[in-house]
Amino acid sequence: MIKGYVGLGRHRDALLVFDHMPDKDVVAWNVMLHSYARLGMMRLTEQLESIVAFHRMQLYGLKPDKVMVVTMLSAIADLGMLDLGKWFHEYVKKNQIAIDAYVGNALIDMYAKCGSIQDARLVFDGIIQKNISCYNSMIFGLAAHGLGEEALDIFTEAERTMNR
Repeated sequence: MIKGYVGLGRHRDALLVFDHMPDKDVVAWNVMLHSYARLGMMRLTEQLESIVAFHRMQLYGLKPDKVMVVTMLSAIADLGMLDLGKWFHEYVKKNQIAIDAYVGNALIDMYAKCGSIQDARLVFDGIIQKNISCYNSMIFGLAAHGLGEEALDIFTEAERTMNR
């Protein structure tokens, strides 16, 4: 029901249903956090609500999955909150959530958008099996920070690696 409301763009109705659910599992939390993030593309308050909802989920004792981690990193990136992003990165490591290409790409994007291209590069360099999205996020981040030459180096690396 929640997903249906979200799909129809009726986020407020989805939130009402969610708030009245007696037992909330990770899937329900994922749908709601994604809903907040989608709303947040238009409004800052909903992005902040996604952060609050994540903390509420923690009070229930639920651990996030990769989908939720990526959703939260996207919300943090949109808010430009570097300190929160660093906290969340530590949370990911502490809870042993694998930083694969999927999560790594979200971390690269978050760090680049929050102004820490050095942290973005550290994450990028630490990903063992990079996909094209990782390369794209790193190239975009470097270019956005005025590091065109480094962006071209990453592009050359991507060509060499992806064409094997």
